Amino acid sequence: MVSLKGFLRRAQARSLRLHRLIEELMDPSPASPALIHDLHRELRRARIDARVLRRTLPKPLRAPLRELERALEDLTTAAGEVRDRDVLEGALERLARGASASPAVAREARSLARALHREGNSWRGELRRSARRGLRGAHGHLPGLAPGAHATPGSSEKGAQGFPRADRALARRFQRAIDRELGDAERDLERARRRAQRKATVRRLHRLRIHLRRFRHLHTSIARDPGRADVSAEWRELQRDLGLHHDLGVLEERLAASPGNGPRHRLRKVLRGELERHRSRAVRRISAVGRRSPTPA
Repeated sequence: MVSLKGFLRRAQARSLRLHRLIEELMDPSPASPALIHDLHRELRRARIDARVLRRTLPKPLRAPLRELERALEDLTTAAGEVRDRDVLEGALERLARGASASPAVAREARSLARALHREGNSWRGELRRSARRGLRGAHGHLPGLAPGAHATPGSSEKGAQGFPRADRALARRFQRAIDRELGDAERDLERARRRAQRKATVRRLHRLRIHLRRFRHLHTSIARDPGRADVSAEWRELQRDLGLHHDLGVLEERLAASPGNGPRHRLRKVLRGELERHRSRAVRRISAVGRRSPTPA
């Protein structure tokens, strides 16, 4: 497991990456789907960093990290809205090109993809505003590495705060914070797996995806060697299947909420077929992983 000092270095490096991504986001041209994807991923991981560090610090020193967590949560939500529309737009374009799509269904799929593209651009504007309000200098909320310095708001140069001396008590708090995070993540993942295995609804499969993704982020964040600490291939494949199933489920729900002409009805039928195909594949993978640990022995 990584040391407290190593964990803090990673958190600071991630914070600086976020800062650079947000600078790119501020460019007048629309942010690319790749940039949104990277930003959304780093935000989710940074929320874990901030939570672990908040639980490690003594209570009087936690306020800046609570502020950072709130900013990260708001920006993650806004980035997620953009990301969802980018993913759904891509899924519709693939359906339009698919062999099973008639010309009328393909036109309907592309029409909906254009609507999602417009929504995505609107949410990109909201994402920029959220970033400008709360997070461009967020790395200043993270404690610095200066030995013996104490974390008080604005206490060190460039806005970074000093981290209390890494004594045994602090190391114990860090260990407890890690144990709590990992215990919660393992318990939530297993509970979600059991529920999805009993009844594989769209909602339950989505919850399993969320908890698996969180477990992966946490496990690589606390590992001494993150490159070798990811979950096994069967769990990664399950997460991909769950992601595809969720995206198609969101599209199907959107079409169900706005019933229209014949082509739209036929597009929904195509989506339901694809949704069932990915659901069946995800269910098979859930059965295959069983109660086995997500991490290789």
